Amino acid sequence: MLLSYVLLLVVILSFSALFSIAETAYTSLSPLQVEKMKSDKNRFARLSAKLASNGESLIGSILVGNNIANTVAGALATMLTIKYLGQGAVAYSTAILTLVILIFAEVTPKQIALNHNEFFAVLLAPFLQVFVIILKPVVALVSFFGMFFNRLLGGKKAKPFSLDSILHMVKLAEASGTVQQYEKEAVTGLFRLADHTVQSVLTHRKDVFSLDASMSIHEALAEVAAQSFTRIPVYGERGCEEIIGVVLENDLIKAYLHGDGDKSLHSIMKNPIYVPSSLPLKELLAVFHRESLNIAIVLDEYGGLAGVASREDVLEEILGELYDEDENPELVMESLGDALRLSGDLPIYRLEEVAGERITHDKHIFTVAGLLAEKLERIAEVNDEVIFDVGKFIVEQVTENRIESLLFYPKREENTPLLEDFSE
Repeated sequence: MLLSYVLLLVVILSFSALFSIAETAYTSLSPLQVEKMKSDKNRFARLSAKLASNGESLIGSILVGNNIANTVAGALATMLTIKYLGQGAVAYSTAILTLVILIFAEVTPKQIALNHNEFFAVLLAPFLQVFVIILKPVVALVSFFGMFFNRLLGGKKAKPFSLDSILHMVKLAEASGTVQQYEKEAVTGLFRLADHTVQSVLTHRKDVFSLDASMSIHEALAEVAAQSFTRIPVYGERGCEEIIGVVLENDLIKAYLHGDGDKSLHSIMKNPIYVPSSLPLKELLAVFHRESLNIAIVLDEYGGLAGVASREDVLEEILGELYDEDENPELVMESLGDALRLSGDLPIYRLEEVAGERITHDKHIFTVAGLLAEKLERIAEVNDEVIFDVGKFIVEQVTENRIESLLFYPKREENTPLLEDFSE
């Protein structure tokens, strides 16, 4: 008789272990795994995908089943203890049973299921389908009370995925070594495209190299060779603020080799792509996919020239700075022990990512140089110091009234380590 009770207890604990495995296996399935199982030829795989899609009912059945198994196991162990060992041994048997459940029916099964979640999800699908059907009334009753108290306390149904949760998962993946740092930065940069506009990546009109449309191909080719640009804006009679076309270096070379060196740039220029400076970067990338040009002329809110932006500018937001073989790397962010040397045209959101907090500023200001100018309320000079909540800035280099580089000393709590190397 005792042996029969012990065997029954083992069976009940086995059910508890199976429920624990099922809970972890299904809750750890990724959307990609579920989609793959939906198209699997194995009918149990398709059944497991169906169960995973109805997660609320499935998890409710698993939790109810697990609690029933543990409760029955506890009651049976208590009954056996009183019958064979006496009332005084109940406390000891409860402690032993709790330890057994914790090790063999909770922790160990869940660790195993975590490493083989898809295998156990498919294996246990028929078993779980039966229990979902049997326990449906109980789960419905429990879910009703759960939803009632959730609404009573003002709770809201959580979204399964959000941008923050995805980025958090990527950060955890990097910490575990599954994802490399450059991969994490690429994913972050990809989602950044929806949050930032062309204004944050454009080359300002003062830095734009452009050519007169009336210039001959021969003259233009000499200037282009000296500058090493492959796509050059072309301006009209009203000067460099009026971009009327774009010339490709390849077209210049072909025209020259065909003996058309005396012709003007009008003859080979392409119609430009005009975009507003407020256009989100993801939409600019879509524009480049539709059009044959990889450069866009950016207009400000008044229709005037704000600058130019290229496909490469957008890709650099995802992959980091990209340089050609004959291009010298420009300063973006360089670690100097306790300080960071920053380029004046560094976007403010990049600074916020490094500082770890938001910086209050005018919505029309996009660069660190503009941030300092707003605070100073005058033209910046070398060695000017500006203090924000995130730390101290010291102007290092100014060219033609524009901040080229500055030093940033982030605010540090006592005993925190020095800055990591944030250089590109």
